[in-house]
Amino acid sequence: MAVFGGRAGRRAALRGVAALTLASFATNTIMKYALRRQRPLIDAVPLARRLARQPLTSSFPSGHAASAAAFATGVALESRRYGAAVAPVAASRV
Repeated sequence: MAVFGGRAGRRAALRGVAALTLASFATNTIMKYALRRQRPLIDAVPLARRLARQPLTSSFPSGHAASAAAFATGVALESRRYGAAVAPVAASRV
């Protein structure tokens, strides 16, 4: 989008990245500690899929989902066409 989208694509990508940065910061530094929720037990997770070291942060809210939604929203605010293109990908992260 930023490379081949011309001026509109660059602006949409820049706004999306700015929104993603803000959402990632807010989610991972403020909200995860304010809305602490225990992570699910890993007993049901196969050994091959377990991480060597479990994350220390809570599982809610999802940083991935917040970043995807923020990027798509930032893009859509700048360009409806690009917003419609990235919305399904962002929705798949929720």
